[in-house]
Amino acid sequence: VAAFAAGPQEVMDFLHNNPDIEMGSMSEVVDPYEVAKNDNFVSINTCLMIDLVGQVASEGAGFSQISGSGGQLDFVRAANMAKNGVSILALAATREGKDGLESNIRLSLPVGTPITTPRNDVHIVATEYGSVNLRGMTVSERVHALANIAHPDFRESLLAEAKQHGLVK
Repeated sequence: VAAFAAGPQEVMDFLHNNPDIEMGSMSEVVDPYEVAKNDNFVSINTCLMIDLVGQVASEGAGFSQISGSGGQLDFVRAANMAKNGVSILALAATREGKDGLESNIRLSLPVGTPITTPRNDVHIVATEYGSVNLRGMTVSERVHALANIAHPDFRESLLAEAKQHGLVK
């Protein structure tokens, strides 16, 4: 089931009149109430960065838009509503910034950054350093869990910043 497709002619040929492929409108395909009817639904989305309380940015950084939100929040919520559903948000722990390596797990998102997935909807977050289940965690627990899957070079500074701003003791 899909709302749109892109790719080379081989992909278009595969999709054309294929009885195993159902194309629908975006409003139908990403309707979280419809998607949640699928038991064991797993939603896997990528994101750009996350702050230490779990707010997820997937569309841009600061006032620079990189992408649209797509159906991320719809699929995250569908997974949260589905029987035995799981939502996974995956991101690289770091990126190359103007001044070298920067963490994508941050104390706070840069000013102007749109929040794609609010912290209360976030379930599992994964980086190349592990994954954490944030569901039901306190702010302090979230800070420690997210710092543990940050790049090792940033873990101590993230916890120090969190302590300085009262997120952890």
